[in-house]
Amino acid sequence: MLKKFGRKLVDNIGLKLLAIIFAVALWMVVVSINDPTIRRAGTVSVTLQNQEYLTEMGKYSDILSENNTVTFFYSTNKSTYENLSSSDFSARADMEKIEYNAANGTWRVPVVVIPTKYVSKINIESKDIYLDVTLEDSSNKQFFIKAVANGTVADGCALGDVEINDRNVVQVSGPASVVGMIDSVVAAINVEGMSSDITDDVVLEYRDKDGNEIDTTKLRVSVKTVGIRAQILGTKDVALEFSTSGDTADGYRVKGITNIPQQVRVKGKTADLNMLDKIVIPTEVLDLTDVTENIEKVVDISAYLPKGISLVINGEAKVNVSIEIEPIETKVFRVPVNNLVLNGLGSNYVASYEEDYVDITVTAGKSQLAELTGASITGVIEAHNLGVGTYTVNVAFDLDPEIYTVAELTIELEIERHGNGTGAASSDRVISRKDEL
Repeated sequence: MLKKFGRKLVDNIGLKLLAIIFAVALWMVVVSINDPTIRRAGTVSVTLQNQEYLTEMGKYSDILSENNTVTFFYSTNKSTYENLSSSDFSARADMEKIEYNAANGTWRVPVVVIPTKYVSKINIESKDIYLDVTLEDSSNKQFFIKAVANGTVADGCALGDVEINDRNVVQVSGPASVVGMIDSVVAAINVEGMSSDITDDVVLEYRDKDGNEIDTTKLRVSVKTVGIRAQILGTKDVALEFSTSGDTADGYRVKGITNIPQQVRVKGKTADLNMLDKIVIPTEVLDLTDVTENIEKVVDISAYLPKGISLVINGEAKVNVSIEIEPIETKVFRVPVNNLVLNGLGSNYVASYEEDYVDITVTAGKSQLAELTGASITGVIEAHNLGVGTYTVNVAFDLDPEIYTVAELTIELEIERHGNGTGAASSDRVISRKDEL
């Protein structure tokens, strides 16, 4: 029976094979009509591989386009396409295969696109696909972080120390063209209107030599934020006190000392400010030994500020000091005797002098002598316990002994009894010329 079946199977074998071929072709035609093959374009993000290959070479690469996508073409049947999305494809670019494109002077990396779904039903066209990239030297540099404050503190306050709480350096790596633009790395804290100490965590700012902020999206940094503290201090206006050391040359004196500014505004903690009423500059700063002419000097007072105290305006540290030196002169003044007061003369006595004026010799600075006149000088004679008689007495003149040197002067005084007084002491001035009595 098997032989009989076998003979039937091979009978008319050609016709049977032709029928099978026809059936397959007919099936394919039906399928192509109902589920045709289509060609489509896709866009996919590229994953970069082996980037350390360039890093080890001291190079930096970046994608030229705004995104890292490539466009490719593929073919598949309609039913498969309808179930596809961009996530069903992956693209990889091996940085070890980077090549120079002499046609346009750029660098590029070949991209391999593969389906991750329906692999057997999708055909990726073999056309070369590239990702355009830049290639330049990389740079690695360390920067100190500068702490700064933005804004103005509250009235009556001043900014103290601005300090970074933790690390004060940052390691920066990336394209040499960007790293080379960095002039400073800044941590800035806002102190606008603040009246007490403030702390904050701030993002680091990278600035060029003109102070413009630099785009750091292509950089790798060791730290992005740091803690920063700003100290807010009280303020106070205090006077400056200058004095001198050494003696001027013989015949000269200090007429006066002036300083600009006369006072400065300082800052510090409240307890320290309460202890301060003036800033005293040591006498050795202004040495006048044997000087004969005016002195102009700039004194840096910052070295003489008490501990915990500093200037609000650093520019006020330089103080202009002027010392005026003038010659010492001697001059004789005629003083009316009516300018002399008799202290203690009894009311029943009257005093008389030989002359209407006395001459006194005064030594002082030229400018101070110019301010005196004989009429402006007064004196005192002590007449306690003096009765009738003629006396030679000392006259004490009302001139500041620290400024004026007055030669000793005696005057002859005659006292006579007058009227019916009791002789009680009196401080009334009773002065007349002898020839008028």
